[in-house]
Amino acid sequence: MKDFLQVFLAICLIKSAHTNLLKIVGGEVATKGQFLFYVELRVSQSQTIAYNCGGTLIHPKWILSAAQCFEREHVTPSMMFALDLVRAYMGSEKTVQDLNDINFIIRYVEKAYVHSKYTYDTNRDVHSPGARHLYDIAVAVLKQPYQLNQYIKTIKLPSAETQLCSKGIIIGSGQVTFLLEDPTYKSRQIRYAYLHIKPVNKLFGKPPVSRETAFFSEMENVKVSDLGFGSFGDQGSPYLCDIGSGWVQYGVFSGYYTSSKSKNYGYFHPIYESVDKHMGFIRSHVPLQSYDKHWRMREKHKYKQKDLREKSNSMRKRLSFMYLFIVNLYIM
Repeated sequence: MKDFLQVFLAICLIKSAHTNLLKIVGGEVATKGQFLFYVELRVSQSQTIAYNCGGTLIHPKWILSAAQCFEREHVTPSMMFALDLVRAYMGSEKTVQDLNDINFIIRYVEKAYVHSKYTYDTNRDVHSPGARHLYDIAVAVLKQPYQLNQYIKTIKLPSAETQLCSKGIIIGSGQVTFLLEDPTYKSRQIRYAYLHIKPVNKLFGKPPVSRETAFFSEMENVKVSDLGFGSFGDQGSPYLCDIGSGWVQYGVFSGYYTSSKSKNYGYFHPIYESVDKHMGFIRSHVPLQSYDKHWRMREKHKYKQKDLREKSNSMRKRLSFMYLFIVNLYIM
């Protein structure tokens, strides 16, 4: 009973600490199989969802997300991991509706590792939630790995051969918050939005604090009455670049700040932790090298098998042609 009360109180504290987490603004509805690496994280008590975050599967047993999903005014207690109250949901383009949603493959989080330099300001300014979080990145290990298949994949992370795109997408499970005339805003599916990255010196309004490991985008002509809307949902979600051969995750959604343009309209500035600047931290916990080697060998084997099949098909076609040619000569 004592343990139950401790967990209940801890959840109440965490829920209170996360009530101004942001959801994805606007965007389009994701289709089936579009983002197989996206993870919804839930910290819960019984059938009540305390708060949720986004994340990505970067290894069959590891998830990349934001530090604030696990630590803010209060650290997510270790007993919550032990009691399976921190869960990961994958395998569907829908959003989680209840803790045992049959549309998803569920795994339990064993432990979360927050960046050692992670800091936050307790300022609750509704116009800049998350703007004062520094080194807002974390990785979480699962008790049981996901099996990669046609429903679940891992996302690629930046390397020396890739670079940040000027236009990418942000994914999340939140609802439309600004364009409320959009009839799909209550959709129970993952959403995504295209956003342009802007250098700090090109932003209409400067960030409240300097963040050397972050980058920014900007949305203009947002109604002032909507600026500052915040509800828990999508911190930890990915910013993705399409490099032609697939998606690469370059950012982790951390928060936003706003700036006024006129009496009625203003600017909305999403903030992302730069994944390539945190690869050292990620690799210090996640065995990416061995997994990458395994992945490359698997891809090499897959392409080798594909090449053999193509050669085999080509040989069959040639033999068929020769057979028909010989039969035709015999008949003549």
